[in-house]
Amino acid sequence: MEIPTTVSQVVVLVAILLPGLVFAAVRSGLRGYLLDDVTPGTRVAQALLAGVVFDLFYVIALGPQLVNRVGTPDFQNPREVALIVAVLGVITPAAVAYLLFGRPFHWKFYIVPIATSRYSRTPSAWDFKLPHAGGAFVRIHLPDGSLIGGWCGSNSFVSTYPHSRDIYLESQWELSPSGEFKDKMPNTGGVWTSVPDGAIITFTKTTTTEEPNNGRPQAV
Repeated sequence: MEIPTTVSQVVVLVAILLPGLVFAAVRSGLRGYLLDDVTPGTRVAQALLAGVVFDLFYVIALGPQLVNRVGTPDFQNPREVALIVAVLGVITPAAVAYLLFGRPFHWKFYIVPIATSRYSRTPSAWDFKLPHAGGAFVRIHLPDGSLIGGWCGSNSFVSTYPHSRDIYLESQWELSPSGEFKDKMPNTGGVWTSVPDGAIITFTKTTTTEEPNNGRPQAV
């Protein structure tokens, strides 16, 4: 595929791709992510198809005047060019996606069904739970059988996608062989560990969001 080198070629490329990309992005945000939405090749193909459909409707509705205007844009009047791009390339496809997938009206029947199986914007359960686990005791069962435990508070840190899983707990606690929290380690400066596949992490909420100084934590 050759890179567009003239103004007309760039305008044609934007006219084909922009409506489809906007439509696909709004649609995915409203209905949730499906398998097709996480496959790059399929997303590009669907956006291209949607863009062509929008362009056909624009030509049918607006006729030769639109073709002449888009084919030879008047860059002496950039506001007009920006307005055409905003209305036809962004606002219209976004509005159509909202009408089809946003369910703005309490209609009894819709032409486009909403899929019941969808992908979340959050890439993993780790990214869903760990960044918001502050104010809790965290117990990590590593695959080799060892246990690590500590307090996860405002000074702790958890990695998120796309980085590998690791966690820093701001204070380390001594654990019994059965995994119960006993006492805070003396002079603890925290503990860091990577979290490999096969590890199990459990959380213990307490009656307060502040870390107990010592002694077995009182669970909620």
